[in-house]
Amino acid sequence: MIPREGLILDMGDVLCDATIWRRWLLQFLRHFGLQTHYRVFFQVWERDFLFHAWCGRQGYWQAFRCFLQTTGLTHGQIDEIVAASTARLRKFDDELRPLPGVKSTISKLASDGYRVSVLTNSCYSESKLITLLDRMGLADYIECVTSSRDLGHAQPEKACYEQAISRLGLDVASVTFIGHDARELRGAMNAGLWTVAVNHEENVEADIYLDQLDQLPEALSHRRQYRAAA
Repeated sequence: MIPREGLILDMGDVLCDATIWRRWLLQFLRHFGLQTHYRVFFQVWERDFLFHAWCGRQGYWQAFRCFLQTTGLTHGQIDEIVAASTARLRKFDDELRPLPGVKSTISKLASDGYRVSVLTNSCYSESKLITLLDRMGLADYIECVTSSRDLGHAQPEKACYEQAISRLGLDVASVTFIGHDARELRGAMNAGLWTVAVNHEENVEADIYLDQLDQLPEALSHRRQYRAAA
């Protein structure tokens, strides 16, 4: 008999498209003369500023202001950018939808007996994330949500994966992490998790690679068969 298995899914770019917000922000900043490359911009923003907000050490907009100050923008420009961005992010959250095939896939995985959870780097609390998942029609299939803000640690820190595994109440060998970010996937592997990269960045290391989430049930079925045979 195969023991119950758990799934830990990242949220942005796995369950929903986080690039909508990022692309809007980058395009908006270009109106103020800030010309940069998408990947470079968000690597610096997340590594040097957003990471502290993810861990609850600083508010999102405070971190954003600190970041914008390094670009040479004036205080007036920064005030204008923050005001417009606040309104736009609220609209993005209100209109949040799952990526194509996500809802049917998560529903199938839950009905197949997988214990489904979410682990995400976020400035939102667990309760806020549950509200967003409910808005996407996914909350009923997800047993627990772990937010970096509540935890005080952000991926790829090992404590994040350990907490998510603990909340599922399963052995690490029975849990799979599904993500897209190279650093987060590497952190999951270092924590002993089997990893699946979906909608992923270049140069990602994982145990298996998928083009889209609806391929996950078949991939997990093959793994179950392998474990049963072993």
